Amino acid sequence: MGRRKSETSLCESKLTAAFKRERDAITRWNITNTAFVSGGGTGEPLRPLSRAGVLAGERLCGFGDLGDDVSYTIEHHETEREWKQARLKGIGASESSAIVRLSGFCSPYGLYVRKREGRVEDDDDTGMAEMQDAGHRHEPTIEKWFCEQHELHGVQYLSNPGDYTIYRSVERPHVFATVDRIEDANLFEAHRPVEFKCSWYEAAKQWEQRIPIAYQCQGQHQLYVTGADEMFFAVLLNGYKFRWYRMERHERFIKRLCDNLDDFWGRVERREPPAIDGHKSSLHALFTQHPKDNGKAIDLPDDLVAEVQADWDASQRIAGELTKRKDELKARIQQQMGDAKFALLPDGSGFRWSRNGKSGRFERVEKVKVADDGYAD
Repeated sequence: MGRRKSETSLCESKLTAAFKRERDAITRWNITNTAFVSGGGTGEPLRPLSRAGVLAGERLCGFGDLGDDVSYTIEHHETEREWKQARLKGIGASESSAIVRLSGFCSPYGLYVRKREGRVEDDDDTGMAEMQDAGHRHEPTIEKWFCEQHELHGVQYLSNPGDYTIYRSVERPHVFATVDRIEDANLFEAHRPVEFKCSWYEAAKQWEQRIPIAYQCQGQHQLYVTGADEMFFAVLLNGYKFRWYRMERHERFIKRLCDNLDDFWGRVERREPPAIDGHKSSLHALFTQHPKDNGKAIDLPDDLVAEVQADWDASQRIAGELTKRKDELKARIQQQMGDAKFALLPDGSGFRWSRNGKSGRFERVEKVKVADDGYAD
């Protein structure tokens, strides 16, 4: 019994360390406190913001520059398949968050396998194609909404570079971006990328607070490639709520990001895969590499055997214990709530228990607003 308890404690400490590493990684990369302003979808004037490390003469030539030198080349592709084939020759803006392990959709190993083996159909295999198609269908609505609310801030019109257009960095040909729209201010001002997003449920809640860290990576990647000083996100939340955000160029962020992109692409060229993790993209990549078994047996290496023996069973026990504890707390909270819809915590967050007589939904909420009459939303 004592041995089992010590194994569980050891596994718990490892899980705690893993959560801390993930939290520290997000904190280390998060720049929203200094690098963006939210328009909130209400059309209020942009608030003053410091320039986040951009100095005069430091910016690469790019959108809106009148000189002959540019920071990118432009590739126009006729079909989606040709565009996807071209994307195998580098790292796109939407892929950069995977390389720094901040993406919910892809891992470094999953992306490595896709690039190394030329898997242009992986999006279809993982269900991403359906999501991307839905977002693409919403683009005209988001564009109209953005222009209407942003008109007071100098937007003349948005131009569409084309669905299959790639802006590829001259300095780093393995770094590129496909831009949804380009905001054309006037002849003497730099043009700015505009990225359209659709977000639902839990992901939408992140947009209510700030630009999610994965999209900060995408935005700074686009700013690096295009040489622009700032960009916009136009976001449709849960199919009915619109928000827009402005994010400025952040040189220190870009430097760190490019270092990671260079290291990753070097691995692709050397056929040296990054360390694997338990991300669903990594597991999917392994399955695509080995879709059928050969019926044989192997011996695991000693170091992996030691980890399996120390952590596998203990992890399963902890997962079961945590689920049981969570269900117990849920029942105790609901018992206290009775007919109430919300339960409050001292920090302003709480729980919401929505019911209609036939079914119910219980969830954690980041902020509960309580009116004088006691009703909340």
